[in-house]
Amino acid sequence: MGVLMEELESRFDSAVKKWKSHCRDQEVLFGSSSETVRDCDAYREIVSMGHSSLPLIRKLYDENSQNNLALEIIQAHGLTSAVRDIAGDDFTIPESIRGKVDAIKSYTKKWLDENKYWTKEEVERVKERSKDLDWFFKDSK
Repeated sequence: MGVLMEELESRFDSAVKKWKSHCRDQEVLFGSSSETVRDCDAYREIVSMGHSSLPLIRKLYDENSQNNLALEIIQAHGLTSAVRDIAGDDFTIPESIRGKVDAIKSYTKKWLDENKYWTKEEVERVKERSKDLDWFFKDSK
């Protein structure tokens, strides 16, 4: 793993730790708005990492949240918003599942799995390193 990825993971893990701490606050635990889950510097830090954080967000969905209410809150009410804030119009929740937390969570995980979201710069870097895979990238030119 490269140094940049290690730094990103470290920064992401630190932000998640702070976000969990935020979600242990009484206002968040007993609040009725998912806005309180996102209203913290740690959430904004994760979003500021951009597209590179999407694989880490996907990985966070798979962490066991049993006996970890803060993580459960983040998985149910924060990660989908982070994906939407990062991906913008490329990620839209279908009208038919809005308000259904488990369905939205499943949809978001599936979207992350299917899109393997890469920035244009990342695609260009891979193209440069993989000249014999031009056939694979022909549609992205």
